[in-house]
Amino acid sequence: MSDIFNYDVFLSFSSKDEEAAKPVWQELSLSGLRVFWSDETLKRNVGQSFFEVAQEALMSSRHLVLLMSANAAESEWVKLEYQTFFNLCHMPTKGGRRLIIHPIGGYDIARLPPF
Repeated sequence: MSDIFNYDVFLSFSSKDEEAAKPVWQELSLSGLRVFWSDETLKRNVGQSFFEVAQEALMSSRHLVLLMSANAAESEWVKLEYQTFFNLCHMPTKGGRRLIIHPIGGYDIARLPPF
């Protein structure tokens, strides 16, 4: 992937789904991808605003993987992440940055709100 991005993937999920997200993060990381995982990044940036760290990571990530669940659907933070990425970064027609939605916890993808 291009060096202009700090991360290959920004992993977005509800904190209530952390246990389900860990294997996805591990698999992506073991595949050689640079994955933004909020806990790991925040530990490296102690003292900085979570909002600023997350915003910078989102803007400097090539793709966003949204782990969609009932918890994520209720999370204002998750909504902010995917809406921001979709509006500012998502460029599927140019072969660019992608928003990838992966349902977890039995979430019915048909329940996804329209963008």
